[in-house]
Amino acid sequence: AIRKDILIVMAAGNSGQLSAETLGWKGIGNLDQTSHGIHSFAKKRHLKNIILVGSVDPDRRISNYSSYGSKRVDIAAPGGNKVKPIFETDPITGQVTSTKTADYGILSTMLTSKASELEKSISLITEQGNYISENGTSMAAPMVSGAAALVWGENESLGPDQVKNILMRSAEKIDNLKPFIRGGRSLNLLNAMDTVNGFDSEVLENSILCSPSPDIV
Repeated sequence: AIRKDILIVMAAGNSGQLSAETLGWKGIGNLDQTSHGIHSFAKKRHLKNIILVGSVDPDRRISNYSSYGSKRVDIAAPGGNKVKPIFETDPITGQVTSTKTADYGILSTMLTSKASELEKSISLITEQGNYISENGTSMAAPMVSGAAALVWGENESLGPDQVKNILMRSAEKIDNLKPFIRGGRSLNLLNAMDTVNGFDSEVLENSILCSPSPDIV
């Protein structure tokens, strides 16, 4: 992939501490401490043509299902939340009066054969397939892939490491993401497009973001 100038955008995985699959499995979602599935090779070297993507909720906090790692997961992007809790409070006392959930999932294409009966009954799915609300780092990674494509479209001479740098440098830094995402970075497409249009190759090539983190062996 490096020889072919290919940028690989990878989903970090959905093994976050609060997900049902890993409840009680301490640290299983922390990619700084453990490898998980296809990420085992990324533990050996944080290749400069790979972007590992975690997920953030609509409130810009780490999604409870998202795998994470402040040294390994490069950037976060919206991954959706199909069952986001919504709290209603008393306007006088401020106490929670009721709780409900809302669907903040990301629309994704789906084959009819994989749809549930409920999804078919409410006309989300047709015989030809349609869109379904989903969440996961597999929803977040295409956000970064699309941003990378738009950046490359502005300057086709860029290398994959330079595109990665633009996305990393232009990302918004959010304090509450710092324990989970490298530098607390969250994708910001507007900033990325502004950055590529003022592209400085020397600055990007000398950026520390082009190099593997010294903490990763």
